[in-house]
Amino acid sequence: MNAEANTTMPTLEVVKDAFASAQDALTSGYRTVSESADDFVHESPWKSIAFAALGGIIIGMLAAR
Repeated sequence: MNAEANTTMPTLEVVKDAFASAQDALTSGYRTVSESADDFVHESPWKSIAFAALGGIIIGMLAAR
């Protein structure tokens, strides 16, 4: 049973490393998207308001069904 525990431990470490690298990739991607959205809102606030209103109307229409 001890030998079985030793073979599963490296697998657990590999999975932990894979999740950590995936988390790092998602975090950097989120930061990139967040910064570009912030730049867009600052450069053209009226377009942002129009997109938000349009999205709200669409969601409202779908929710009313």
